[in-house]
Amino acid sequence: MEIERIAFISGFEALFVKLEENKISTALTTSSSRQEVKAHLRNTSYLKRFNAICTSDGISKSNPYTEIYLLSAS
Repeated sequence: MEIERIAFISGFEALFVKLEENKISTALTTSSSRQEVKAHLRNTSYLKRFNAICTSDGISKSNPYTEIYLLSAS
């Protein structure tokens, strides 16, 4: 599997730090597999920093269904 380098939107890290400082929970919600998420984020600190990571592996129906969003909110 070839993995592209992730390009984060300008200001993402600053926002993430503010959320952490204010103890606001964060969740990464994606239709990608857990394996893909780990591969994309392996050279970052985000795998450990998100409070939850919800991937297509944990749901029965993906977009446009809301199951993954309800899972990440819980």
